[in-house]
Amino acid sequence: MVAISVKGNVLERLWRSRGFDAESLSKACEIEVERLREIAGSGKASLGELERIADATRVTLTEILAGQFLPHREVVDYRTRRSLKPKPSALLFEALEIVQNRIEALRDEDIAPSVSADVCNIFNEHKTSRKCAAAFRKLIGIDVESPSYKRDKLLYWKTRIEKLGVIISYFDLGAAAEGFAISEDSVAAIVVSSSSKSKESKLFGILHEFAHIIRRESAISDHSWKQSTEAWCNKFAAHCLMPARDFARFYRSADLEQILDQDVMAGLSMISKRYGASMQAAAYHLDNLGLGSGDYGSQYHSLVKSGFEYSELESMVEMESGNKNTHFYKKINDLGVAYINSVGAAVRSNRIDKYQASDLLGTKYKYIEPLIGHAEKRLIAYSD
Repeated sequence: MVAISVKGNVLERLWRSRGFDAESLSKACEIEVERLREIAGSGKASLGELERIADATRVTLTEILAGQFLPHREVVDYRTRRSLKPKPSALLFEALEIVQNRIEALRDEDIAPSVSADVCNIFNEHKTSRKCAAAFRKLIGIDVESPSYKRDKLLYWKTRIEKLGVIISYFDLGAAAEGFAISEDSVAAIVVSSSSKSKESKLFGILHEFAHIIRRESAISDHSWKQSTEAWCNKFAAHCLMPARDFARFYRSADLEQILDQDVMAGLSMISKRYGASMQAAAYHLDNLGLGSGDYGSQYHSLVKSGFEYSELESMVEMESGNKNTHFYKKINDLGVAYINSVGAAVRSNRIDKYQASDLLGTKYKYIEPLIGHAEKRLIAYSD
């Protein structure tokens, strides 16, 4: 069971706002009263439990996770209209189910990748987002002068996280979430929305979800800068990409304060290109570090909402590593290098046969070795 984290007293506040008490909600959603109280106290519930609570209280999963509910009348009307089209959370639930089934399939064969204790101990030892980010950069050996870092920051970071045994995949999550993290015992998986428009957004999403992993929590993310846990994960991702000391030096040497005063988007674009961070992340990082006139996050959102267009507003995502061998690259993006390598190691050690590998990888027999080979090449290419 994947336990999803929900903010503090959200569930109890939800059922009270809908006229339920624990006993009446228990009957409506068929969850034991004691279990409901346990969920309300711990803030953790399974996907199935959240779905039943959402159906009984006539809200969406996204509203529960955000802790913000529409007035009851509007929700009822919305759900009536929604019956004519798929639920907004349908794609999210489908992705969660697929990833959970993949993890269980690897566990059944006793070949699931394990995340090292060093990763799990980062949060316990350092606590703050800034210190945790510094410890993580040191653990995986980030070298901003390496050719592979300069070639593709997204693949550089992604591959290093995958080498730790974290399964990373891209899925269409619709508007329900930006991504999610699954952390169960020593197994960890990250999913980022495939609809992200830029490599910078995808990279930030991966690091945000990894922050949930080091906190040892499964969570569905909206990347909010207002909710405490989500904000902590955003700050962790920002400090990973833009270490405070180097960032402050660059800010001064590039005279960014003057540039930002004249053209906010131009200044944010300079930061994005240097560090591989999204422009939104750059804006909030400036605010959090107290650099410049402040409130860059609000300025960024205002410009985007007003339809502002910038010629270099974050580079659009291209197929990773070019157009050759598209089948294999799509599979790598779908399954993740850590997943494929676990299957590959099991095949080569004769722990599973090629029929089992074909089922686990969802590909024909003749493609098993080439796919495993491409995943291994990815690790080698970004290990300098």
